[in-house]
Amino acid sequence: MRRKSKQYLISLFLILGGVGGIISGEAFIAGSSLAIMGVIGGLWSYVDSERQSEEVAGQLDTFATLLSRAGLGNPYIEAIKHEIHQKGTCSDLENRLAKAIQANPKDTEALALLAISQTMRLSFMDWQSESNPNRQLHKSIEHVRRIANKGAALAPKKAVFIDALGILADIAGDHVRARKYFRLSSRLRADPYWHLLMATSWSQSGEHDHSLAEMRTAIKEGACGWLVEFYFGRALVNTGDYKQAVYHLERARQTRGINYPEVLRYLGVAYRFLGKSCKAACLDMRLSMMLLPIAARRSRRHLIEGMLNLLTCVISFGTKSIWKCVNQSGYWRNIYLSTLAKWWGPDEPESTLGVRLLQEGKYSGAKEMLKAAVEINPYDQSIWHNYAVALSCLNENDAAKVAYAKCIEINPTTEVASHSRENIDSISKRKLGEKIHLHSVGISKK
Repeated sequence: MRRKSKQYLISLFLILGGVGGIISGEAFIAGSSLAIMGVIGGLWSYVDSERQSEEVAGQLDTFATLLSRAGLGNPYIEAIKHEIHQKGTCSDLENRLAKAIQANPKDTEALALLAISQTMRLSFMDWQSESNPNRQLHKSIEHVRRIANKGAALAPKKAVFIDALGILADIAGDHVRARKYFRLSSRLRADPYWHLLMATSWSQSGEHDHSLAEMRTAIKEGACGWLVEFYFGRALVNTGDYKQAVYHLERARQTRGINYPEVLRYLGVAYRFLGKSCKAACLDMRLSMMLLPIAARRSRRHLIEGMLNLLTCVISFGTKSIWKCVNQSGYWRNIYLSTLAKWWGPDEPESTLGVRLLQEGKYSGAKEMLKAAVEINPYDQSIWHNYAVALSCLNENDAAKVAYAKCIEINPTTEVASHSRENIDSISKRKLGEKIHLHSVGISKK
């Protein structure tokens, strides 16, 4: 009865406030007074509802504790799982998990959810800091590691705790230990998705061939889905197989249905090294806009990369258009090659990208880029030489000899031609580790 009277009184105050708002234009003092009463009524209603919410929350906490201690389940966990199932996400997850663990400190399901959610948060923080962990991140790693170790002690056969420990080791830079955890996890689970964690760890330590091998094994054992397509595409980008990478990354993008930042990032890299600067620029710009609210430093970097790619696209379009006109005449072609081409040739950016890929040991990608470059500009010795080097590194020796011969044919008296002759002589008897001269970048390539 008392609660009902309070509700009636609050309602009366709110109604009077509304009337005050209406008549304030005609009778300012009366209208303002009634409006103030309405505000008081609203505040009273809010405070009363907050007090009731606190009472209900206290009752729920007690109820959850009693159920957990009786072994009848944890209502917080069930509510979290239901929300994740319905919405794909959960609001205020860590606070609710903390309450679940408070109700039952030995609830391994709550510990598992807390360990993996906080591990993913730290992984994102590490990504934001561009793999340059600060002291606060190290403290957070130790805190989450204690949670994972506690869960592993309570449930030693639960792979999720071992996975969390492995990811934490990767974040801390201890990739050897991380892979030990992932191998242990593989013995506790029947699915092949632990290979994705291994692939990430190999990639973080710069061993991209191992990363690609892990993904091939995962797919062979039945792993599928947009995440598998993304991981496989990422491994292909890191090993220089950009055409295949684009195929798998585009599939991941279509299957996911939304633009996932890391998919856009690796797609941009792949398109750039395929010579498609405009597509790379568009992806970099979009990625920059997506990252602006959450990772400003990365956002700025991708914005700059996008602008540079766009500039490259515009300049390349201009130089290639001029080349199509002047290439019909030997006179104008020679003038162009001796002037404008010294600054930006018609074979750019393909030639520069090919040399860079050669330097990084990504010979398949280098071969594709340099092949495109010699098709555009077959009059440049250095391009033919570098193309031959790429072929030679892939053990395509007959094709390499033909490319070296083309290089020598253009001008037999240059230093580049001399290097080509040496490489032709060494192809049949080359031993592992013997140098092959890579012209125009000031280095020797093994």
